[in-house]
Amino acid sequence: MFSFVLILMTLPIQLFLIILMSLNLKEFGLFRQLRVGHKGEGFYVYKIKTMISSSTQITNDKGVASLSDNRITRVGSVLRRLHIDELPQLFSVLTGKMSFIGPRPEVTSIMETLRFEDFESWTKVRPGLISPATLSFINEEELLEDEKDPLNVYLTEILPIKVKMNKEYSDDISFSKDLKIFFNYLWKIIKND
Repeated sequence: MFSFVLILMTLPIQLFLIILMSLNLKEFGLFRQLRVGHKGEGFYVYKIKTMISSSTQITNDKGVASLSDNRITRVGSVLRRLHIDELPQLFSVLTGKMSFIGPRPEVTSIMETLRFEDFESWTKVRPGLISPATLSFINEEELLEDEKDPLNVYLTEILPIKVKMNKEYSDDISFSKDLKIFFNYLWKIIKND
């Protein structure tokens, strides 16, 4: 029910941002993308749209972007830095597709690159809004900003670390660890770390 309370508290902000991005992009300001969830089940993640759609279709988006990506609007860049574009995912928590804490759901094309045992450990718990890997890579888009091939850097350097962190999390879940992850995340967002 905590997700319901957060939805009620953030709904005016979400609606304002969806309208703002609709005007900014001249198309509906909500984005949905198929992700891999619990036990490998596909589900849609909703976000406030921060990118120009036609560019996404032309470049065949693989789920990895850097802040220098020309598809991201100026307003969208701010929303992404503050992770406000993720607020609609509270509805996925409310419906049970996601939890507050758990491995972040990835797009199918990235999950298909994992070894079977890594895929299994990543998807053995419900995906979350926040994960230990989120804390370590809270500025992931900035890390990828100057890379010529952000997808390759993500797959070869960042993803293996996330796999390890998600396995460690999934193998040893506890409420106290989840609280620690949640408050560390809030602190990093407040500090804009």
